[in-house]
Amino acid sequence: MRGLLLWTALFASVSAFAQTKFDPPAPLQRSVSSSQQFVVYHSDRGLRSRLAQRAEDLKNQWLRRLKLSDDWSSPIIIQVLAIGRRNAPRIRTALYESDGGASKIQIDVADMAALKGSDFDLEVYRALFLEFGYRNVPAKAGKALHQPPPWLVEGLFEDV
Repeated sequence: MRGLLLWTALFASVSAFAQTKFDPPAPLQRSVSSSQQFVVYHSDRGLRSRLAQRAEDLKNQWLRRLKLSDDWSSPIIIQVLAIGRRNAPRIRTALYESDGGASKIQIDVADMAALKGSDFDLEVYRALFLEFGYRNVPAKAGKALHQPPPWLVEGLFEDV
């Protein structure tokens, strides 16, 4: 008798759970910069627009200083995280293999305070150096990638 009650209660719980409707997650909101190289993800449209414009301005300064043309091949994703991970850096940049063997560079902002100082600007420069350095070298899973040296990123940032 006790077993029958337990199975009945279990069946009722599963049936109630199965009838519960779950709303799908809201789609990620994004803004694309004027050159279409920067794609910014965050829920605040104003912040996305400001970051896309700031990244474009920094890229133009970078290109002008290095006397390069705008021949980018990999997108740079800027993702402002709603919830920062424990022990994660405030802001970080990484290169990833994307669909079809292409590369993408991603800047993860875990702390909104990183957007107020020079941290964000330095990471955009770091991302631009990564994109330029690996432009003709496809990313391969498991292959060690090298970040541009800090002296190069910071030196150019100070010079511009």
